[in-house]
Amino acid sequence: MKIGKATVPRTAICTSDEHTIVIRGRDLSKELIGKISFVDHFFLLLTGQMPTPGQAAVLNATLVAIAEHGLVPSVQAARMTFAAAPDAMQGAVAAGILGCGSVVLGSSETAGRMYVEIDAKLQAGTALDEAALSVMQAWRAAGRSIPGYGHPLHKERDERVGALFDAAKAAGTSLRFVEIAEACERLLPGLLGKPLR
Repeated sequence: MKIGKATVPRTAICTSDEHTIVIRGRDLSKELIGKISFVDHFFLLLTGQMPTPGQAAVLNATLVAIAEHGLVPSVQAARMTFAAAPDAMQGAVAAGILGCGSVVLGSSETAGRMYVEIDAKLQAGTALDEAALSVMQAWRAAGRSIPGYGHPLHKERDERVGALFDAAKAAGTSLRFVEIAEACERLLPGLLGKPLR
């Protein structure tokens, strides 16, 4: 995009004209509204595909688990912004979103990236514990912490973890990333000299 020169923005997510709005190739008014759930729509927006029933169940459980996040900094920023400008809810929402950094919400993404590295080794034929330990050792050697483990409040395993794993099992989804997460948790005491749940 050049400054001062109009361009046509492009996205694979949606398009619209005077008569239709199309989301991921589906007519919003005719195919989606009133026919799919918000969780299905969210999954469609993110991936371009409709979720399986199991994927929808796990995503729904995950959204329920994170909807209330306590008095973390991003929540406090949103509450303070709302208190200062109750007529501008969008400011409070923006403050909360802008405050969601790598510590509170980003650890899930970073853990996911680590799990994908471990999964790649599994796909190449490496045994689970060997793959997990190898990736975690590489992260530590690079000066990176092991993401997704340890919580300032929940010293034992956070009850949300077990509930989400149970939701995944009940939904019949693939458990390979659950198995990776549990392998990391099992191996962390030997790597760090202390258990992190």
